Amino acid sequence: MSDEQRTDFSEFDPHRLVFHMSIGGVMICAFGMSLSILAVLGDIGWQIINLRIDRLGDYLSSPLAYVYNICLLFAGASFVIAMLGLFSLRYNSFSRYIAIIGGCTGLSIMLLGIYPFNDPESHRLAAVFFLFCSLAMFLMLALTRRNHRELCSAPLCLTALMGLISCIGLLMQLDLNTLDYRPCGELTEFCPVAFAMWIHTSATMLAGIGLALMARTLMHRAIAERAPSTDLLR
Repeated sequence: MSDEQRTDFSEFDPHRLVFHMSIGGVMICAFGMSLSILAVLGDIGWQIINLRIDRLGDYLSSPLAYVYNICLLFAGASFVIAMLGLFSLRYNSFSRYIAIIGGCTGLSIMLLGIYPFNDPESHRLAAVFFLFCSLAMFLMLALTRRNHRELCSAPLCLTALMGLISCIGLLMQLDLNTLDYRPCGELTEFCPVAFAMWIHTSATMLAGIGLALMARTLMHRAIAERAPSTDLLR
């Protein structure tokens, strides 16, 4: 491979960084959640839907809380790195805004792993920070769909809308005096906070996959645009 070809290929390294780190972060998060869910599923069954998802990181009640929290820490770090790659693409102002807000969201996920449920005061601040960062990220993605349709696919836009709805639901359940959500009752009772948290977490993970696919689309588009003047696709 010539030096020119190596330079051409290296120009797409940030695209690959966004793709692989976003996918990797989602996989790490899904791995930690799955193991933690399986650890408690045998005891409470499908009533887990009424359990706040952050209780999976409670060292006092969750058998695999350390797995859940470590995975949150690494998943958040992966997402921060992915957003650094997205920012370096400098596609347009919207992509840079998404990268900044997404980086803050990744940082908030790391903080949730550092300050778990059994550290109430710090965890509340981290949870509220995560809520507002993700709200801004979903809102920016929805606006991107309107102004730069090529950056936000229809599935990613639907994910953003689902995330916005869940964020609004959590905000309605937030007590501003304590910066905590309204308490849930027994596991046999439906808990709006827990239900909104599950949707919010799922939407955040799907948004990570959507951002990865967005980076891959931009890379393929850039390669296609350069194809007439290079031999990269031969």
